[in-house]
Amino acid sequence: FVAVAVIIIGVWTAAWVVSNFDTKAQIEEVDDDKSKQMLALVDDVRNPNFDEVLDDLLSKSGKAEDYSFLEEYTNKFNEILGEEYTAEEKLYCDCCYYVWYTEYEAKRYEWFSNNSGLLNYLYVGKANRYRKYADTLYEMLTSSKSDTDLKNIKIYCVDHKIITE
Repeated sequence: FVAVAVIIIGVWTAAWVVSNFDTKAQIEEVDDDKSKQMLALVDDVRNPNFDEVLDDLLSKSGKAEDYSFLEEYTNKFNEILGEEYTAEEKLYCDCCYYVWYTEYEAKRYEWFSNNSGLLNYLYVGKANRYRKYADTLYEMLTSSKSDTDLKNIKIYCVDHKIITE
């Protein structure tokens, strides 16, 4: 009876620890503040309110008063990374940028497919493809636990020709 009770308590304790464990991405040697700031940039573009920003930018061919959206966010990612960083932080930054970029492309093609009049059909396939990529990559990023998981993000991007190396 005591042995059964110990086993039950052990299983219950293990289940409790697993269910209460913080599941956010914890990659060793990635500064927590940097990871939070980079994820915030990714979440910026995934935000439904971003559609209004995108509408404004794309209706002006991607620029507004010499403002380059892609360049601005590239600079933001680089600022967060800073001048001193670990190899894991650089990999994490790259992966966050790839996820951010893919989401941006998904929303851009979705915008074109909804706002191109008779040419809408030209963009629907790319919109659907990039939406799938963006959602898959976001899931991969937010569930990543190791640099191997991050490397898989890069592999996915290369395999789907989202980025090239």
